[in-house]
Amino acid sequence: MLGSLTLVLGIIALRDCRKRSITGWKRAIFAIVIGAIYSLLLLVLVIARSRSTEIFPQPIKKNDGVKASALVNNESPLEILRKEAEQGDPKAQYDYGERLFINENDTEAMKWYGKAAEQGNVNAQFVLGMGYAKGLGLPKDATEAMKWFRKAAEQSHAEAQNILGEYYLARQDGQEAVKWLRLAAEQGESEAQKNLGVCYLNGIGVDQDFNEAFKWTRKAAEQGNDVAQKNLGLCYEEGLGVEQDIKEAVKWYQRAAKQGNEDAIEILNELSDE
Repeated sequence: MLGSLTLVLGIIALRDCRKRSITGWKRAIFAIVIGAIYSLLLLVLVIARSRSTEIFPQPIKKNDGVKASALVNNESPLEILRKEAEQGDPKAQYDYGERLFINENDTEAMKWYGKAAEQGNVNAQFVLGMGYAKGLGLPKDATEAMKWFRKAAEQSHAEAQNILGEYYLARQDGQEAVKWLRLAAEQGESEAQKNLGVCYLNGIGVDQDFNEAFKWTRKAAEQGNDVAQKNLGLCYEEGLGVEQDIKEAVKWYQRAAKQGNEDAIEILNELSDE
């Protein structure tokens, strides 16, 4: 700005001094030269700053040190995730385990799931339970499986709550089974809703209540659970908790049969023979 102003003033002075002395001419020319030099220096400075901005658009911010170094070393997202997991981040440990599991490295995956589970990651606790239950990357161990399912269930993991409920059903502890099944069913877990309906239908752990049986069975059936669809057909056929309606019963039997439910297929065959 100052250089441009000096340059302009010099030009004006030069015009005004056409009829003046030699000294006036010299002063005007001097002002023009100084202004031009200053403007040139300013232009060089602006260009230098713009180039430095292009080369270093933003300073690298260090969050946990991992991502910053990764930018410099051009590391892959998986390598970044592994480093975050190694630093003890439970979510990163779970995510890294998931990536390994997808790549069929079950043993290494369960190792990282285990680290996340120990830190309270509920999804990792559930997956670790499945690992012990099915022998995926771990030796089969029902006791360890139930230990981790319980930890996940206590953190409101619906699938784990249903598994815990089924465990107690198998042990004929109806009240404890219903407790966990209800918690899962209220979260919308269809398998738990179906199981809870069966408990009400047969009076397991609760007083027999066909209305409650119909309510929970319908919720599961509407989510596509084929066993619940077959059971709902039974409710309509027998008038359990709902007005008897053979046409509606057949509709639900057919939905279950389309999913391959053998009991529903057999019932439909029997109904067609009548």
